[in-house]
Amino acid sequence: MSIPDYVYTAGAMAFGGLGIGAFAVRRGRSFLWWLLFGAMVPIVALPWLLLTKSDRQPSDPPPAGMLPLAIMSGIAFVALIGIQFASAPATIPTCDGYFAQSDLKNVVANSPAGKAAGLAIVTLTDINEVSKTSSEIRCTATSRLNNASVVSMNYRFFIESGKLLVEARWSPVSGG
Repeated sequence: MSIPDYVYTAGAMAFGGLGIGAFAVRRGRSFLWWLLFGAMVPIVALPWLLLTKSDRQPSDPPPAGMLPLAIMSGIAFVALIGIQFASAPATIPTCDGYFAQSDLKNVVANSPAGKAAGLAIVTLTDINEVSKTSSEIRCTATSRLNNASVVSMNYRFFIESGKLLVEARWSPVSGG
């Protein structure tokens, strides 16, 4: 985790706790307790507040300024989490990982040859890692396509300009 990640995480915790604390005050609860609870476990604290009965009497006016504070804190919380995910660097998958296989299937189906012949990977077997660096992994596999042919696949995942890219080549397996 880098320094900006800590900043995003701390900011999200602060805004999440602040928003949940402000919302708790509107419902007649303690600000400090809910600020801490909301900062640590917002996914539990918010439904708890929403699904339990308010401690504020119907005749009591709601505290001034708490609803806008809760809304603005919620917006800041969501924005910080979104920025953190959007700025996350691309990572190299494993050859046999779910997302790697899914990306490989998409590459074959969307390739010119795949589109022309309507090809799709049905199964991938004998998946092996050939080489790996911090920015590239090369893999091999045997694939059965939807046209009943068996092909030998050579594919790689690599990072270029901060994006994860996939390249694949395949050829018929002799005797397959």
